[in-house]
Amino acid sequence: MDYAQFRNSWDEAMRHNGFGKLGTLVNERIGLAAQDRLYQMIIPHQLSGPSPHMFYVTAELFWRWDALLSARFATTEEDLLTEILGRKHPVRTEPHYLRVDIVLHASLPGDRFYPLPGGAAWRDWVAEVASLVAPHFPMVADDTADHPAVISWQEEPEIQVQCGSGGQLYLLGVSLAAAQMIRLPRQWDDPGRRSDPQPDAQLDELFERVNMGMDAWAGALDELVITRRDS
Repeated sequence: MDYAQFRNSWDEAMRHNGFGKLGTLVNERIGLAAQDRLYQMIIPHQLSGPSPHMFYVTAELFWRWDALLSARFATTEEDLLTEILGRKHPVRTEPHYLRVDIVLHASLPGDRFYPLPGGAAWRDWVAEVASLVAPHFPMVADDTADHPAVISWQEEPEIQVQCGSGGQLYLLGVSLAAAQMIRLPRQWDDPGRRSDPQPDAQLDELFERVNMGMDAWAGALDELVITRRDS
């Protein structure tokens, strides 16, 4: 599966899950030095809009297709091993995992300022995020490969702050990072060899997670403001 084929599968899964509408931003770049392809997509939360709290919620997805991956999929696994190792190559190959980073963002307009929540209130809110959002980005390990690897995980929430003229710290926004590995099918020269599954089901699952994760994230933001007021 080369870059263009993966992009086709990505775009199809995106449309199937209702993304790619007005407001979605896509940015593709080619790194001239490393000849890698960088893809970034920003999705606005469909339910975002004017509210008492005015959080603007987006999901940022990005991944990197490096030059080595392009070289691998420019030919077959057998031909690649022959090119690198010579005619006798008893080495077994493993499918490549493409890392897709997911960052849920929430920001406030420039005319809105909220004092930072206290330590206890922040801990309560992080626990709320764990209960609402974390189930959509669980830590999952692929134990089918020879060397099991983590293929999905979520990090801790991060907070963006601004320091006022009097030394007060104000909340500007929060973010939550996660990632999922997409297993790419190998290309074989032997037509009788069993093919690896296409990534379509994985991509559908990815966008479904993002969709539900954004809804849960938006709900958790209300709890952050309530927690801050109660702190």
